[in-house]
Amino acid sequence: MTGFVPELEQEVLGAILMGGNPHIVPGALRPESFVEPLHQEIFASIEKAYEIYSTANLSVVRSMFEKSRLDEIEKALGIPLSKYLARLASDAPVRGLGGIRKSIEAMNLQAARLQIGAEAARIAAAADDPGTNPQDLIRIFNATADSVTAGIRANRKTKSQFSFDEASNAALEAAQAARDSGAGLVGISTGLADLDRATGGFRPSELTILGGRPAMGKSAVGLGFALRAALADEDALYISLEMAAPSLAMRALTDLAYDEGLRIAYSDILNNRATDLDFESIWDVKTRYSKLPLYIEDASGLTLGDIRRKLENVNDRIGREGRSVKILIVDYLQLIAATGRYA
Repeated sequence: MTGFVPELEQEVLGAILMGGNPHIVPGALRPESFVEPLHQEIFASIEKAYEIYSTANLSVVRSMFEKSRLDEIEKALGIPLSKYLARLASDAPVRGLGGIRKSIEAMNLQAARLQIGAEAARIAAAADDPGTNPQDLIRIFNATADSVTAGIRANRKTKSQFSFDEASNAALEAAQAARDSGAGLVGISTGLADLDRATGGFRPSELTILGGRPAMGKSAVGLGFALRAALADEDALYISLEMAAPSLAMRALTDLAYDEGLRIAYSDILNNRATDLDFESIWDVKTRYSKLPLYIEDASGLTLGDIRRKLENVNDRIGREGRSVKILIVDYLQLIAATGRYA
C-alpha cells in the first residue's frame, strides 16, 4: 500500500503488549485506527483479553483467535502468531507516555490520510464517467471527510474522567479567575443580568439550548447573546440556517442603537417607515461598531461537519491575530442537515 508505514502500527502494538493495557492512552485507539487488517484483529484480541482476563499476556492474546483464523494468519505470515507478537513486544522502543501519545497520533493521522486518499481515488475514477452527478461526488466526499475528521478528534481526546478532587479544583480555579477579573462571571455574559446570576454566563465547552414556541423571538435573543459577547470583545460566530445575514445585521444595528437611546424599530426599517434621521443614526452606529468581532454566516442545509468547517475557517482567519471564537450560536437545530452516515 503506497504511503503506508507499518512500523507505526507495530510500534504502538508492541508498546501495548509490553505495557499490558490496550487503553494506555484513554479513548485514543480503536481497531479501525489500524490500517493493516491483521493489526486490527490483534488490537481487538488485546482488548478482548484485557476485558475478560485483565491482561494482555501474549499467550492469552493469541488464544483469542479462532483456530481456523489462526491457521490462516500463520500461513500468511510464514511464522507462528506467537512469534510475531513476541517480536512486536521486543522491538517496541522504551518510551514514556508522551512518546506513546505521539506515536498513536502519528498512526491515527496515517489512517486518516490513507482513508481520504482512497476516497479521493474512487471519486476521481467516478468523475471520469460523463454521467456522474458532481453533487453526488461532493456529498460522498464530504461525508467521508466528516467521518475522518470526527475520528481524528475522537482519537485526540485524552481524558474524560476526573476524580472529585480534580473536578473541584477546576471549578474553584474558574471561580477564582472570575473573582480576580472583577466581572464576577465564570463564563461569557448573556447580556441579561438575571440570567447571568442564575447561570454564570456561557462557559467554555458547554452546550446551551434555547427553546420556545414559534415566533417567540428565539432568533432575536440568540443574536442578542452573540452581540453582547462581541461587545465584551469576545469573538462570536452566529450561524443562521434560516435568516439572511443583512437582516440579522440590521437587527443588531437597531439593538445597538437602542443601547444609545435611539428608538429605531427594526420593523420600521423593513416597512420603509424610518425617517431620514433614523437612517443617519443607523449609519453612525454602523460606523462606530464596524470592528465588532461578530461574524454572521447564513447558509441553509448545513451538516454538523459543515458547521465545524465554518467555525474552523473563522478561527483560521482571526487566529493570525491571536484570537478565536469564544461563542458559537446556531439558529436553529432542527434545520441542521443529516450527514451521509445518517441521512
